Amino acid sequence: MAKLHGLLNFTGKLDEISAYTRKDCEGIILRMGWGPSKEEIKTKDNYVNTRRNNAEFGGRSTTGKYIKQLLDPLKTVFDYNISPVLNGLLKPVQDEDRESPWGHRNVLISRKPYLLEGLTLNRRNPLESVISTPIKFEVDKEAGTALINVPELMPSVNFFPPENFSVCRITTLLGLMPDFYFAEPLYKPLQDVSQWLPVVASTDWFVARNGCPASEISLSLTGTLPAEGYSLMLAVGVQVGRPSPGYVTPLKHNGCGKIAVVR
Repeated sequence: MAKLHGLLNFTGKLDEISAYTRKDCEGIILRMGWGPSKEEIKTKDNYVNTRRNNAEFGGRSTTGKYIKQLLDPLKTVFDYNISPVLNGLLKPVQDEDRESPWGHRNVLISRKPYLLEGLTLNRRNPLESVISTPIKFEVDKEAGTALINVPELMPSVNFFPPENFSVCRITTLLGLMPDFYFAEPLYKPLQDVSQWLPVVASTDWFVARNGCPASEISLSLTGTLPAEGYSLMLAVGVQVGRPSPGYVTPLKHNGCGKIAVVR
């Protein structure tokens, strides 16, 4: 991967060169446009392994997209593109499907849910560096419930908010994460999961320099959960807000958070 610096800065295509920017990289990235055409990859026998890899990559991408949608209530704390990281974590999950042929392997998160635990949603100021006392989590998969105990947050004792963390709140979410199975054109769960929307709960906004009293947050999914082929994901974050008369607006690319529990 080449990077462009200096006076000749551009983005877009120039002959066989593509130039573009990314949030998680400085400068302009250059890539060559050489290689087989899409039609050749789709039809020629010598690209059969490429088609298998592409199909399984698509399965991980579809699964990762669903996970990002679950995390949407905490997207304001994202400060990098988590999609490639999710795809990397889902690769060993997909490799665990030893029954399906290469190119058709499913993404069975329920077999190794712990691989997603601890995924940080931001790279600046990780959650553990802001809140040093562990937050306690209890998840009951069969009941579809979670209990979160946030300790008292005492500035300079167990709470170390950066300077830009002026007004904060603790936000938690619980969501159903289905296994994704091979299908054409896109991988999909065994059943429609749109009825199980993630549940979200937050503490009141508080001034960071004053800290926050201990709090207990309970979350519960509604409806009858599937018999199999799913996991529960619990995520937690510290959102940073901008006060306005009568309300507080969460600031984008601020705060911290992580996927805490996957069962």
